[in-house]
Amino acid sequence: MTKSFLGTFALIFASMAGLFVFDTFLEKAEQAESMAEAERLYHEGQALLRKGRPGDAVEQFRSALTFARENPGYELALAQALLESGKLHDAEVLVSAVLERDSTDGPANLTMARIFAKERKDQYAGSYYHRAIYGHWPQDTGNERLKVRLELIDLLAHENDKPDLLAELLPLPNEKLDLKTREHIALLYLRAGSPNRAAELYRGILHENASNPDAFAGLGAAEFALGNYRAAHVDFLVASRRNPANAEAKKQLELSGEVLALDPSLRGLSAKDRYQRSQHLLDLTRQSLSRCSVTSAPESGQNTPLRPGQENEATEANLDLAEKIWQARKNDCKQPVSDQDEALSLVLSKMVQR
Repeated sequence: MTKSFLGTFALIFASMAGLFVFDTFLEKAEQAESMAEAERLYHEGQALLRKGRPGDAVEQFRSALTFARENPGYELALAQALLESGKLHDAEVLVSAVLERDSTDGPANLTMARIFAKERKDQYAGSYYHRAIYGHWPQDTGNERLKVRLELIDLLAHENDKPDLLAELLPLPNEKLDLKTREHIALLYLRAGSPNRAAELYRGILHENASNPDAFAGLGAAEFALGNYRAAHVDFLVASRRNPANAEAKKQLELSGEVLALDPSLRGLSAKDRYQRSQHLLDLTRQSLSRCSVTSAPESGQNTPLRPGQENEATEANLDLAEKIWQARKNDCKQPVSDQDEALSLVLSKMVQR
């Protein structure tokens, strides 16, 4: 009887073990099937996003999450679809849940940054962009961090936040950037008020490709911002010849030419030429004041014939008077400097900085 009992018990145990193995097999098969279905739905959602159908993508991603709950990749995909559908609150709630589990998740922080940027909460967006830059990424090659920084830079450029824009641009020269990106960064250096760095980047681009008309135009803009009008004029001339369709380069070429024709401080001018330019500058300054103000200009200037050796003294007197008149114009004239007076304004500003 004991042997019969033991045999029966062994049979029951073996049957239970078999059922357990079979149940485990079925459970794993069901899990595998669920994961496969979730992945299929996820890829369908991604395809819909690429086609510009975020609303339809939302449903696919939600369905994927019913098979694979708390999958960060699926949750972020759903949040991105919600973001593109304009459902910002729902997207924020979803990403917040991901970040509660892992506050250093790079993709999640990037998605939250984009949500806040869409809501025009730029201060919060900037904070999450930085968290994304210094967070962890599934494939940490550095490329994703660079893309995030460039996205933040574009946001700051759009907001015209020059100090923060420059702070984000400064680490970039150490990165390996393609030509198109370097051209974009050089332009942003100009917008951030750093023409020296812009000029350095443009020179590097021209060193690699001396026939790049956009780089010549950019270098001209950098030289112009630095007050190097002669160099800027040459760069704009080359840019205009190599790309006649560049209207901005042509405009800047004409403006730099006007400045060079007015500037009495250019090297190589004789004392007589400097004096004649100072007289012309003084006349233009008085005319500018008369066009926008009833205030009379300070009276002075050289009206009597000059004796030999008096040109330099008379030139300085004319320039001093022109600066005083221009200051009076700035104080009394409510109108901004017109295109007609732009070259005059640039030359007088340069005189003040002497």
